[in-house]
Amino acid sequence: MSVLNCASGWKSSLNAWELKGGDPKPYRDYVDAIAVGPKIDVTDVSTSMTVIRTWLKSPSGGVHWLLATCKFVVVLLISLDPEPRVGAC
Repeated sequence: MSVLNCASGWKSSLNAWELKGGDPKPYRDYVDAIAVGPKIDVTDVSTSMTVIRTWLKSPSGGVHWLLATCKFVVVLLISLDPEPRVGAC
């Protein structure tokens, strides 16, 4: 489920809560902040490079994709081995 779908559901819940007399203002601000996401000025080169470097060093970003790619290449190389060594008759 995407963030936008969740935000839509949260907004519906907040509307219902408001009809019952609750004050959903702080929660609306939170939902609006996460639904839009961070705003990044891509015309500024230094900001763009900082964002790229941060993503590359992040465990869920570049590091994850590097490890996944390495695993893929290893599996690919093993599967292309012309003379299988394990279980061969």
